[in-house]
Amino acid sequence: MDILIVGADNLGSIEKNLKLMDIAKIVHITGRNTADRKCCSLSPAIKLVLILTDFVNHNTAKVYKKQAKLSGIPLICAKRSWSSIEKKLCAAGLGI
Repeated sequence: MDILIVGADNLGSIEKNLKLMDIAKIVHITGRNTADRKCCSLSPAIKLVLILTDFVNHNTAKVYKKQAKLSGIPLICAKRSWSSIEKKLCAAGLGI
């Protein structure tokens, strides 16, 4: 499964933990630049969008939420901590 992560400059151990959950490819967009909002077309390979809410502004999150909804891709919003992300993934039925 491929995943798009929006927000945060550095993923830290999140990337390693996602790889342990059989995530094949992680596409990371920091969301800091306005250009990040303009190139928001989601690849058909992306099966999940994860927005790190404490590191992304409202407008960027809104753009990616809309694109995920239009593409029929599940969206998860979580804080940039592995425990928060893992809890949201499990609640969505995507956990270990």
